[in-house]
Amino acid sequence: MNESGIEFSGEPRKRPGGPLVEKPVQGKDGSWHYMGETIAEGDAVDISYSIDFWRRYVHDTPKFRESLRNAMIGNIKKSIDEGGEFKTFVNHDGIDERDKEKISAYRRLAREFGYKIGEVKHKEGTATAIGTIKIEPKSTS
Repeated sequence: MNESGIEFSGEPRKRPGGPLVEKPVQGKDGSWHYMGETIAEGDAVDISYSIDFWRRYVHDTPKFRESLRNAMIGNIKKSIDEGGEFKTFVNHDGIDERDKEKISAYRRLAREFGYKIGEVKHKEGTATAIGTIKIEPKSTS
């Protein structure tokens, strides 16, 4: 018991719905879950990387984050208008962890507008990565 008369057991307090989990988690059966829904493994990776990307800007102003998001949306729309070729700047030596975070953030934004960015590959000898972007088929489930 402490000075205020509150007894601590050393155990963290239980949450009614279980622990608060920020990133996707893998169940014992191998399936991935996020925010109460079952998701595909690729989505789990994109969500995790995307969270890391936006966390990098948490100390910037809301206006800056909004401007960054709008610039990314503009790049997505430009990619669609130019025939479905998605391009973004990456490390000249290849796609690194920060680039993976940014590409995943792009994938999550594109999905909000009904598009899907496919595999993105580094264009050798440049600071550019290229992939495809297309309308995402609607789920039938």
